[in-house]
Formats: sequence, structure tokens, C-alpha cells
Amino acid sequence: MKVIITGAKGQIQEVLSISRKPLWIDHLKLKELIHEDFSEFNSVAEKLKGYDACFASMGVSAASMKEEQYTKMTYDFTLALANQLVKVNPHSTFI
Repeated sequence: MKVIITGAKGQIQEVLSISRKPLWIDHLKLKELIHEDFSEFNSVAEKLKGYDACFASMGVSAASMKEEQYTKMTYDFTLALANQLVKVNPHSTFI
């Protein structure tokens, strides 16, 4: 997946990457949160505080995947993150 973020030099103060494996990128504005279980984000709630927006792009291709597993990895994981973010950042934007 490719993502474009504009305003990074002036308006964006910090980018948080949440993943299961390190990105191995060193940048002053990039913070990493290594998190194994995307079905829950309560255990990392404190690290999610203070963010104004989330561009959620979790998911997988539906090819060769059973509907139950596809739903878990695309809908359920995204909803788990959204539910936690609205608790700690109620005025943030979730896309």
C-alpha cells in the first residue's frame, strides 16, 4: 500500500505507525507502535492519546479467503481500533 500525507513539514507534528513488525525507518516525526493483537487496542490505549486523525488501512485481499476470516481482518480489526480511538480522542477524525 502507498500513502500520501501532505503538510508533514509544517502541520503534521507526528505520525504513529501501528504494525506487527518494525518499519526500520528512523525519522523525527515517525513513532512506531508494535502491536500483535489487532482485535484489541485497549492494552495500548495510553499510546493512542493525543492524535487528531487516523487513516486506517488495515485489511487483506478477499481472494482465496473465507468470509469469516476476511471480515475479521478488515471489518473487526478496523472497528476495534476505531472504538478505542473514539474513547481516547473523541474529537479526532477516522478515515
